[in-house]
Amino acid sequence: TLPLSAVSLMLSMRTMFDPAKAAGMEAVLGFDIAGEQFVARMKDGVLPIERAELGEAQAIFRAAAAPVVAGLLYANVPVETLEREAGLVIEGDRALALAYADIFELPAPLA
Repeated sequence: TLPLSAVSLMLSMRTMFDPAKAAGMEAVLGFDIAGEQFVARMKDGVLPIERAELGEAQAIFRAAAAPVVAGLLYANVPVETLEREAGLVIEGDRALALAYADIFELPAPLA
């Protein structure tokens, strides 16, 4: 398989975002993936993501590689395992960050 880049992770979040799960949520989340910085502004059932400095983020996910964050969002790898074994760091509002991680839905695999 090909490696997952930081940009590919951001695009996948926009694709796998489940507006129903995010109903009523409003948040600014930051991502620092191997030094590449992005900000997601979730509001009104939409999730625009752009390259930006993380200063206004309420919570920040930091990881050395995109698959670490993908493991949390899509594979249900326990956050504690990713922090301990893969170097994931969550700064700021941890509860908000974990609620954000729960709003993504992978499609069912094709038969």
